[in-house]
Amino acid sequence: IGYCFGGAVAFEVARQLRARGEAIAFLGLLDSAAPPSPRAKVSWSWASAAQFLTNIYYWLWDLLRQGPGEFWRRMKRKLRRTKNRMLSDHPAQPLPEIDEIINFSRYPQEFREHAMAHWRAFLNYRPESYPGDVSLFRVRKNYGLMDFDPTMRWGECVQGKLQIIIIPGFHETIFDEPYLQVLVHHLNKSLKQAQDQASKASAQESRQIP
Repeated sequence: IGYCFGGAVAFEVARQLRARGEAIAFLGLLDSAAPPSPRAKVSWSWASAAQFLTNIYYWLWDLLRQGPGEFWRRMKRKLRRTKNRMLSDHPAQPLPEIDEIINFSRYPQEFREHAMAHWRAFLNYRPESYPGDVSLFRVRKNYGLMDFDPTMRWGECVQGKLQIIIIPGFHETIFDEPYLQVLVHHLNKSLKQAQDQASKASAQESRQIP
């Protein structure tokens, strides 16, 4: 199980273990997105337009709860970046900035330096295909305002079943009450399902042994 940047770490550890022949009963990602591609382009459709409007709602909700100063600072930067991309002849999806995901006003400077190091490593990571199943626990708000992928880009990497579980709250609040209780409930349910599936697979293998 990995949260935020740790989701990419958990994914890569599970992928390498599977490549060595190890069994992975459960791989869970907690509001963790796969690294964005700097070459990704925005593809507009009625569905993506609807997702864009939905994402704006949750972005505004998230900004408003952080206070007026943080709200206007983020809004001005986001609108400027969106305008420049829409007017560009090459409207590639820009790499999001880390302070679009984390509100650093809540943390000391040392944490920001630590998070920036993780962010650089994360952006340089290119995940390979994973042959197993993955459970993605995510909030409704996407990392990027122009990011329309409900799988948070893991759909491109997961060959097995990708289960998406929507949880309440925002990226920084899923471990706070009352959101934590909901997350724990869904985690326990998914872990129980994975345990039952592993037990059934083990029983079938035992019956096949002469």
